[in-house]
Amino acid sequence: MDSKRTYLRGIFAVMLALAAVGLLLRVRWKPPDAVPVHTETPIAPVISNAFASTPTAVIPATFAEVAKALDPVVVSIFTTQTIRAPYMGPQDEFLRRFFGMPDQKQTSLGSGFLIDPDGYILTNYHVVSQADDIRVQFTDKNQFHAKTVGKDSLLDLALIKIENPPRKFASASLGDSDALQVGDWVVAVGNPFGLGGTVTAGIVSAKGRMIHQDTRSYNPYEDFIQTDASINPGNSGGPLVNIHGEVVGINSVIFSPTGGNIGIGFAIPINLAKKILTQLKTQGKVTRAWLGIGLDQVSPELAENYGLSEARGALVRQVLPDSPAAKSGLKEGDIIIEIDGKTISDPNELMRMVSLSPIGSNVTLTFLRGGKQMKLSVTLAEKPGEKELAMMGSHAQMGIKSDLLGLTVTSLSPEQAQQANLPPGVVVVEVAGDGPAAANGIAAGDVIVKLNGETIKTLDDFQKVASGLRHGQIVKLVVLRGGSRMFLAFRIP
Repeated sequence: MDSKRTYLRGIFAVMLALAAVGLLLRVRWKPPDAVPVHTETPIAPVISNAFASTPTAVIPATFAEVAKALDPVVVSIFTTQTIRAPYMGPQDEFLRRFFGMPDQKQTSLGSGFLIDPDGYILTNYHVVSQADDIRVQFTDKNQFHAKTVGKDSLLDLALIKIENPPRKFASASLGDSDALQVGDWVVAVGNPFGLGGTVTAGIVSAKGRMIHQDTRSYNPYEDFIQTDASINPGNSGGPLVNIHGEVVGINSVIFSPTGGNIGIGFAIPINLAKKILTQLKTQGKVTRAWLGIGLDQVSPELAENYGLSEARGALVRQVLPDSPAAKSGLKEGDIIIEIDGKTISDPNELMRMVSLSPIGSNVTLTFLRGGKQMKLSVTLAEKPGEKELAMMGSHAQMGIKSDLLGLTVTSLSPEQAQQANLPPGVVVVEVAGDGPAAANGIAAGDVIVKLNGETIKTLDDFQKVASGLRHGQIVKLVVLRGGSRMFLAFRIP
């Protein structure tokens, strides 16, 4: 009897052991066809429950499909331009004439992408602006000569075309850059350092960046997408695309003290390019609409005085004679807060929107005047050339800059002074970060009413006193800020 019990206990123990081994194997091993295949890895489940109501965010497991889709539409651009040595004296002309000194040839490289089956390629203006010869190369090493069709230096865009195209080409799909959000995945493709077909990935770091890439002049049309996707010399003109392979930007500028990528690159929004493509293709250039006004930022003090909850909109500083704004009845001191129902955040946004509107079209401006919100319709005209603008006095729009003081001022019109309950004077519109004005507490929006004991009512008054200032001199200022009168004195370094 005992032996029988021992025997049954042994069998039961073996069965338990086999069951445990089977369970262990089942947990540890799965057949290959049971392994799920994912193209995207959801990250939302690991985010705090506070974000549970937001749509599920995804990280692509690979950008291979995006890279494949872009492979036939992205090209490397090689240019050659003639550089004549600078004139050093009569001996240069003698050597050129009698010994045939050859001009120097300079080569450069960039990127571009096809936007039309007939061989039209979008790239940067600075890639082809001075080119005598343009060659485009595909990733399969096929090369074609191209010519420039249209250029726009303000947006840094150019349209080139493959000459005598032997076939129809694939073309990129253009997306919606306005739909981009900070944090979205983006991919940059191009020809960095001559290494064509390079693909890098990152995210949108910021939008609406103005970086003043040309320090010689102010460009209100800058509206860059900032990204940490690697962009290096040679990437210029290449596409910045979203995870669906749609072009959302044109890689244009890098910020780098060394010349290489440090994670700060800038791309021109594709929506800006879309608005000028037809003009580049048919006219070879871009004509822009304008209002004919000088604009300033709205300071917090002015915003409060005008009843705005925040400092937004564009302050009309000057209305040029016979301009569309003058004909419509817009006046100095008005604050424009909307155009065609769209809220205006700052003067640059207003200028971009106007410049990209059709010439001859009507726009409705919503503005503040005398404590009231008003509207008027303006018929936009073509922006005059630089010579015409100079004759109209538009160069005075930027006011007077004093390098010694480290600030820029513009006139405070009688209407502005009355509405803000201020005496006549000049208003500070810009303060240099490393200048004596900034070091001594002067800020944009301050109204200067006295300089070194002289009453300041106009720009001419300011210019007369400021032009006599010297290094090492003590400067005395009386400024108005937020209803308070302040006395400042400091020495010019």
